[in-house]
Amino acid sequence: MSTRILGIDFGTSRTVFSMTSTKARSEPEIVVIDKKPFVETIMRLDDSGSIELFGTEAWEKIDEAPERTFYEFKMGISKVGTSEQDQPATTEVAETRFTPQQLGLMFLRRAREKIEKLVFNESSLADEVIITVIGYPAEWNEKQRMTTIDMAQEAGFPNVHGCEEPLGVIYYHDYKGDLSVDHEQTILVYDFGGGTSDVVVVKTVANEKPQVLGIGGALNLGGRDFDKAIYNILLVQCGLSPQSMDPRDVVTIRRAGRTLKEKLAVAYHDGRNNVESTVYLYGTRAQKRLHLDLPTFEKCCEPLIHRFSEPVNDALNRADTAREAINLSILAGGSARMHYVRKALDELFPNDVSFQSPDPSEVVAKGLAIYGRFFQGEKVVDSLQSSTLGGSKSSTNPEFPRHVRSDNSHISSRLSSFWGQLATRGKIGICIGILSLAFLFMLAIGGSNSIKSGNLVEEIRRYAELGDAEAQFEIAERYFYGKGIQQDILEAYKWYYISSRLGYSNSEKKIRDLRKRRWLLFSSEISQDDANRIEKEADRLIQRNRW
Repeated sequence: MSTRILGIDFGTSRTVFSMTSTKARSEPEIVVIDKKPFVETIMRLDDSGSIELFGTEAWEKIDEAPERTFYEFKMGISKVGTSEQDQPATTEVAETRFTPQQLGLMFLRRAREKIEKLVFNESSLADEVIITVIGYPAEWNEKQRMTTIDMAQEAGFPNVHGCEEPLGVIYYHDYKGDLSVDHEQTILVYDFGGGTSDVVVVKTVANEKPQVLGIGGALNLGGRDFDKAIYNILLVQCGLSPQSMDPRDVVTIRRAGRTLKEKLAVAYHDGRNNVESTVYLYGTRAQKRLHLDLPTFEKCCEPLIHRFSEPVNDALNRADTAREAINLSILAGGSARMHYVRKALDELFPNDVSFQSPDPSEVVAKGLAIYGRFFQGEKVVDSLQSSTLGGSKSSTNPEFPRHVRSDNSHISSRLSSFWGQLATRGKIGICIGILSLAFLFMLAIGGSNSIKSGNLVEEIRRYAELGDAEAQFEIAERYFYGKGIQQDILEAYKWYYISSRLGYSNSEKKIRDLRKRRWLLFSSEISQDDANRIEKEADRLIQRNRW
């Protein structure tokens, strides 16, 4: 029986849900709620303490009733089990107190109801065979983790398991082929979220369980802390004093600060360094044009920018690992989009292979779903059959999971994906596929020394040079990510460009993204002059070979 798996990236600012199944071999799908691939982690309550507005609608109308609008309650959960006391929020009208756990429960319950309506045709999740995996910051203690799991369980999500958010990132990139948990390497993941910055150091060795060497975090180094710094700058622009402000203007300007921060990240990669936004101020009863440029951002956020390395050093110290020992570093999380982040990571690890998740805001949710797919496996499915009758099971999974080579489950999953995609390919693609199949087979029977990955790369290159657009895209991907070949961004761009000129849609999309400078990996390695030169050379190559 196919079991659905739901991954929940419960974020401080935004929450993302992804869905897959134990039999699926495609990438997990993001659950679209209210026409958005995410849910703003915010809600407004009415006078009776029930949810009045939820998600994006509550965020867009936060200024209408700030005293009854609640957000960033995940940060309150981070105080559970510590010396700090939870500070319950209070609605002025109803005079009802809500702890952060209660707010999180209400939020997740409403999200579950929407998922049931949108995905399951209003069928209860309790009637479905489902595994739920919810993430939490790597730095959280056991009580905070269990609070999160129990909260999701009480909200109606069945069979809830937990996973550190950065580990979900590793599982996603293992699935995508950007790395393999069966290769000997030391991986560092920097999950830069809205409320926290989490870093995990993981050691992987062939045919052994990956080992978490160290975890580091910084609770006051997330996107919300940058929003607060920008908020102070915007107050000056508005000529307002925090002591005399209308409460509606407080939340309006805070919302504008986050919006400008996100717009500036996009503008930077499009070659611009200034963004603007217009807000209505209740205190002055007038509109105000707010602006943010790169120098202003860097100045007001300078203390936070300088702290970027704190969770990295913390994780490395706990792992007793030197920076030089890191082979691969990965950036994820919504705040990783900020312009300085990629450069800061490269400066910390100048000699390793590093990359940023293509969509850093979705990678954790997808990775959690993949975690459930590969790690839970038949053991959890078996327990699920009985637990649906006798109650649900919740658990944390502190050990990092791995694909199991001994029973060939890892190989079989990749071969199923292989055959599903092979059916749509042409003659050249089938030849490449057969070579890939032979390579995987030799690995499965322990004969990895009998066939080298370089042979596969050379065969793909041969078909690329014969003019096959799909092979050209394949070789470009390998150059871009350094998969089985020395990473070379210039060479990757050449083959993406040639493949796109021959009409291959995946390459066309990649070229569009690269030209818009959405890929930090790309923008840090190649100039516009280089791109123009490569395109001219590629055009001559196409003409000379009559592709």
